[in-house]
Amino acid sequence: MKKQILIPIVVLFTMFFSANVFAQYPISSYDTPVHSGTYFAETHASNPAYSAEKRKMNVDVTDPGTSFGENKVVFMVYSLDFSQFKGPYTVEAGSSMDIDIDNSEWGLYVMFSKGRNLMTVTTEQEESSTN
Repeated sequence: MKKQILIPIVVLFTMFFSANVFAQYPISSYDTPVHSGTYFAETHASNPAYSAEKRKMNVDVTDPGTSFGENKVVFMVYSLDFSQFKGPYTVEAGSSMDIDIDNSEWGLYVMFSKGRNLMTVTTEQEESSTN
């Protein structure tokens, strides 16, 4: 009887305390200092109902000017329902990358960051061309 009560309580506490683990920074974030283990995630407020199926995630990495050597960030892009994964991608400081995504909610996980880097992560709808 105690196990039947204890297990659901443990599951509820685990879900409650892990609910915000993936939303360390929202998408769109600008000039955010990153290190290994940093998360970015779209929220309902930052991800309005897009009518387009195609979107792009824009990732820009900059160096705040305090580091010497080769600065780079290795990251992975994933849908928040964990059905799609893209990457890993490597972007050096001073570079940017556009990643094709769909209308799902997406997140970005920094796997490795060498040096002191700032990341800007935004999304945009792709222009649909009608001829």
